[in-house]
Formats: sequence, C-alpha cells, structure tokens
Amino acid sequence: MEQYTISQIARLVGVNKETIRYYEKLGLLPLAERKSNGYKIYTKRHVELMEIILIVKGSGFTLNEIKDLISIEEESANSKNDLYKEIILKKIAFLEKKIQDFKSLKKGLEKVVFDIENYNIRKCIEINKKNKNSID
Repeated sequence: MEQYTISQIARLVGVNKETIRYYEKLGLLPLAERKSNGYKIYTKRHVELMEIILIVKGSGFTLNEIKDLISIEEESANSKNDLYKEIILKKIAFLEKKIQDFKSLKKGLEKVVFDIENYNIRKCIEINKKNKNSID
C-alpha cells in the first residue's frame, strides 16, 4: 500500500497542507492514520479523493455539495448514479436561477446607464438652450 505524508499529497494535487487538514476537518477526507512517531500517513485513496474534490470544486460545487457526492460511495452502482444525477440536476437548476438573476441585474444596470446617458444629453441640451437664449 502506497503511503504519503501530508506534504507529499499537497505537492501531488497542488494544494497547501492547510487545505488537506481543512477537508479532513469537514469530513471530505477520511482521517489519516497516525504512525507511532505521530506523523499522519495518507493513502492512495486520499490522493484520489483530493483529485475528485478539486475537479468537482472547479466545476462550481460547494464543499457541502461535494461532501454529499462523496458520501454516495456507500450506495449500489445504480442507486449511486441516480443520486449523482439528482445532485447535479439540482446544481444545474441552481445555476440557471443564478443566470436569470444575473440577467435581470444586467438589464437593470443597463437601464441605469441608459438613464444616465440620456439625462446628461438632456442636461446638455437644456444648457445649450439656456446659453443660446442668453446670447439672443
């Protein structure tokens, strides 16, 4: 069985040691066994889980969502796929809602910019009219 120190895993997956400790604390990673000298020993499974966590996190999932995905390991293959699909479909629905929210926000901001531009144009026209009237 391959064994790794926390520094070795951190280097392998491209994170710092504190990230690994944090993921252990959250329950995303199983706790590593301790050797008699007090050092934690990690396995290939820890490396694999870290890689999965980082990929899924990079896809926009929260750490709580990732914990749900990882906990599915105990289920049967068919049940697992259904649960994965359900979690991913929920994430898609969440993202679609966020996209709509951002589109609404964008429209609102575009209206503000339009109003600002038109207000300034109207203001310039009014100033020009006043200046023109004062010259006449």
